[in-house]
Amino acid sequence: MILVVVLLTLKLLCCRELPSSFEFVSAVHGVFKYVNKTLEGYNKIAYNTLPNFIAFLIGMNVEQLVKVSHKAWNDEMDDCPFIWKNYSEEKFSTAYLEDSAPIGTFNYAKYGFLNSPTDYYARPIMKAALDFLPTKASV
Repeated sequence: MILVVVLLTLKLLCCRELPSSFEFVSAVHGVFKYVNKTLEGYNKIAYNTLPNFIAFLIGMNVEQLVKVSHKAWNDEMDDCPFIWKNYSEEKFSTAYLEDSAPIGTFNYAKYGFLNSPTDYYARPIMKAALDFLPTKASV
């Protein structure tokens, strides 16, 4: 099973703001038609990405998580009961990556992870690439 999460928290917003992209993605091999149907009725529960990811990946809102593990919310996120831990226990390979290492969901205004949260975690290599590879200055 491969779970790909693209943070488009409101399907209607995606349809309204990115109609061509949404149409293209929906047409790819019929895969996203299932995802589109599945995501109907899902709404964001908070303004920014982190609380919405917490709900999606842990099955709790932030207040519930704080009650279960105060340390997990106020320190490193390693102790959070992420869904990928269930898959790891069943011997599935797990991976987590985002498009931006400096402002990743669990690292922007948070401590992130002390240890790799999944078997394959892209942030260290992405961060190293940003630190060591030459980049073009913004115009």
